[in-house]
Amino acid sequence: SRPKVNGLRISESSRAPSCSNPTKLLRAMNHDAIDSATPVVIYVDVIIPVFNAAGTISETVASAMGQEIPESLRKKDIFFRDTSPSSTSSRQHQRSLCDVHIDIAVCCYNDGSTDQSAKLLADLKARYSASVPAGCSEALYHQNPSASSIEQVVGCDKSSKQEGGTVSTLFLVGSSDDGVARGAGYARNRAANLRPLLSCPELVLQGDNHFLCLLDSDDTMHHYRVARQLSFMLALSDKPATERNRTLLGCNFNRVPADSTWHYTKWANNLTDERLMLERYREVTTLQPTWMLSKRRFLDLGGYIEAPHPEETDSLTPTNLIARIKSIPCPISVITSGRGETTPYQLIHPNFDTPQSLRLAEDLRFFHTHLRSDGILKLLRTPDEPLVCYRHRAGMSQCSATSRKLLLHLRAKAFEDAVLRKDRRWAEGFSVWGAGRDGKEFFKALSPDMRSRVKAFVDVDKKKISLGYYHNRQIGSKVPIVHFSLLCRDDKIREELRAEWDGFQDESDDFVTSTAFHGQINKAKCNESVSDNEINQSLHSSQPSQKGAHDSIEKGGNVKSKHDVFTDERPKKRKKLSSLSKDSAAKKLDLDVLKGLPVVVCVAMYRTDGVLESNVSKIGRTEGVDLWHFS
Repeated sequence: SRPKVNGLRISESSRAPSCSNPTKLLRAMNHDAIDSATPVVIYVDVIIPVFNAAGTISETVASAMGQEIPESLRKKDIFFRDTSPSSTSSRQHQRSLCDVHIDIAVCCYNDGSTDQSAKLLADLKARYSASVPAGCSEALYHQNPSASSIEQVVGCDKSSKQEGGTVSTLFLVGSSDDGVARGAGYARNRAANLRPLLSCPELVLQGDNHFLCLLDSDDTMHHYRVARQLSFMLALSDKPATERNRTLLGCNFNRVPADSTWHYTKWANNLTDERLMLERYREVTTLQPTWMLSKRRFLDLGGYIEAPHPEETDSLTPTNLIARIKSIPCPISVITSGRGETTPYQLIHPNFDTPQSLRLAEDLRFFHTHLRSDGILKLLRTPDEPLVCYRHRAGMSQCSATSRKLLLHLRAKAFEDAVLRKDRRWAEGFSVWGAGRDGKEFFKALSPDMRSRVKAFVDVDKKKISLGYYHNRQIGSKVPIVHFSLLCRDDKIREELRAEWDGFQDESDDFVTSTAFHGQINKAKCNESVSDNEINQSLHSSQPSQKGAHDSIEKGGNVKSKHDVFTDERPKKRKKLSSLSKDSAAKKLDLDVLKGLPVVVCVAMYRTDGVLESNVSKIGRTEGVDLWHFS
């Protein structure tokens, strides 16, 4: 069981070192300079936005206030770095914390709650209140009228400095002046600003000694979470322009109830660091309540996007909304580094966003701001010890108000801005793999000038291919539908696929599936008899989900709107693919151009027993360069 805290104690080794020589202190943080006689203070702010969380906030705060350093990280001689981006090993970056004092501030901001959340926060503040111990460094505790503190010494005293590592905790509470709820992003910005600026701002600028750890007000964290994620971050390169200050670190989590959004849980917990980046347009690949990042990174990105105050919304129109958002002063304490940095990217849809919608999908918006600013994604894998308990409360979170359509349009805009408008390889056009619902919705979510670049839909469904075209009357688009084999850059593979397809075409009309071309979307939960490899093949969903609206699961098939039409221009007698160039859908296509086009895949990954992935591998594209998965 965890040791209980009896009163307030502080050892000599846990006092904060002087900031008179920041360079020396930064040098002491490197793994090759571990010295338990010179403890290093690392500041970690646990950011908790609170809105109508009376049923869960006490448990959430208790989990954040009860942080400890595990015995394994208090040993002086541990250091391990696994640099493979495709590794799923739990033996990852670790750096000993034997010479580290972790100064944690649990920062709660009440965003206009209408239940008993405010009263409970006041009660918690009183519970954790205590005076600052005599002789404690001012750099360790900051005088703040909203702060309460409790000191925990974890296995470190004057006689055991070699087994060092200490933790102290502060409890900070803030709330809106007018009681108006402004959204989770607004609340997180305010919570991140609760701890006063440190007396040594040079360290914050380096991004080395101050980190933010995010948590939702209905979730809990393992008592080793901060220590394990911090150990990982400190093991990364310590140069300001390299990976430590560019990393958004997630961790493994479990779900309550255990079976809620199981597809998303399996998917998110098993991605390699490489897949975190490659599947970035499918979903937020690291769960927001598991994030840790440097305070400097948060400052550089400008925090979360904030919607205007509700009193302003009546006077705002879509044409001036973005200008108004950009004019809102940065809500967080910005420390100027004098580097003349450019304004960070903001994911705001010019046509689809409203003052109300800007309060939603704050994780998706911040995620892409981070990536557009040369960000890195990493996942701390502790499969036997999930560091966050992620609670699902249907209809109770703000995300439940986030429509699937809003998420689709924001993801499409992020893809447009980062790939279609920036990468010259996509400038001459591209094809969309999948003429079903996912492919059509992606196509309609694109801007008109980007829709004009779509040269063809490709598919494996003989019915869609034989119809010839996808025609949407409302947006005035008519796009050919052809077989995916026409994308193949290797002539031999393309001819083999066409020959197989010719044989498939000769089958009777009631023939439903072909192993070489089809794979039915499987939404059934994996059973225990399936091998680990097979589970990894089938666990990912086409639209992995987070809370609320993020929990939607894509369904395959052809779902039409009143404006969607599949134009049947096939001849009365169906022709084989080998003579496809004579069919009306392919007459206008230059097949030599088609096999060189980049591809967006809008079909469910990992849900067809490997058939989709096998087919995609045959067309000769490089994922993350001229091929991206979107669904």
